[in-house]
Amino acid sequence: MSSTQPLLDGEDPTAGIRRTLAFFLYEHNRISAFKAADLGGIAPRELADPDTESGIPAYADDPQVNGDVLAILRKILAQPFKETPLLPSQEEAIAIANTAKSDRVIYDQMAEKEAAHWGKVLPNKQQQQQESLSVLDEERRAGFHLGLSRHSVNFMPWVQSQGLTFDHALSLGCGAGRLEREWLNKGIVRSFHGVDIAEDALASARAMAATEGLACTYSQGDLNFVELPSDTYDLIVASTSLHHCLFLEDVADRMKAALKPGGLVWLNDFIGDSQFQYPDRLIELTTALLKAIPEQYTYNRLQRKQIQPPKRPKLPLKSPFESIRSQEIPKIFLERFEVVQKSETHSFVRYIAPVGCLCKYHESKAGTALYDLLMTLDEFFIEQGLMAPTAGHYILKKP
Repeated sequence: MSSTQPLLDGEDPTAGIRRTLAFFLYEHNRISAFKAADLGGIAPRELADPDTESGIPAYADDPQVNGDVLAILRKILAQPFKETPLLPSQEEAIAIANTAKSDRVIYDQMAEKEAAHWGKVLPNKQQQQQESLSVLDEERRAGFHLGLSRHSVNFMPWVQSQGLTFDHALSLGCGAGRLEREWLNKGIVRSFHGVDIAEDALASARAMAATEGLACTYSQGDLNFVELPSDTYDLIVASTSLHHCLFLEDVADRMKAALKPGGLVWLNDFIGDSQFQYPDRLIELTTALLKAIPEQYTYNRLQRKQIQPPKRPKLPLKSPFESIRSQEIPKIFLERFEVVQKSETHSFVRYIAPVGCLCKYHESKAGTALYDLLMTLDEFFIEQGLMAPTAGHYILKKP
């Protein structure tokens, strides 16, 4: 985001938090003095002479709220994320996964509970999504203009830039087959096979593929155990499905064996905290930011309520395999494949400015500036190993 005049309007409700974030990012050489003035509304003389006694910039409109934000930012900066000890609940999450891996009876009980949960939740979720399609479309457009995916690898443009096409592709966790139909229609893939555990979704996928006359077949299977033919596929796609998998090492090994030499994997998934056992620093930062950001920016239009800071849910989860080992996905797959392209993004920002809140940021210059500052801070914390990313996008190659 760039503008021709600094945002110096003291009446704007975002002024305090913008100035605080801009000061911190300038202090740590993430933005220039020009950017601090442009996005934070900070005059150069203020950058040169902050209130050093309190450690809070004199231009932070609400010293209490924005001072808390600045204090937490500096606290996070003092300790890399990987040096923090595991919380008891994080150790419990690991134990749940390990027990299920070692005992098939327990695994089957969890799978039954998972199916029952989604059997109740999914119809309502689909109905809500249908009712919110126009809002979702508006939010996605706003996200595009704000640069929601500014740091993310995008498979389709990359493939097109390379002039690649694929004879035989496999989609793991295909759902109702939207991705396969899109890529077949664009001529990127000539034939697709999809695998999913949900038979209802597969029935819909088969029907739509038949209607469109597409070269697409489907089979039902649990990704943890599904057998795949060796040296068969040019491309394997796993889009938002692996964070439900318990036996990630086995899944990765079977994917590798199923690829032809030099075959590609497109992996797009949630790689955040396993079983949503968030670290204290994430909860503290999002709590402080949500107090400092004006309420009109924290109302989620899709959920129809104000955003609340994330909380660690009680274990075991109602959906036992939800994010069961999500934070382990990158390590397991990057050990087995060559990296062609990768991006790991969105540490805290997904919890305070998710899809559902983006139109409000996009509708004003001040809102756009605030979003840009939040994204810059998010990128800085991930690069420095201070916060863990939650969104992983990978183009991988079989060696």
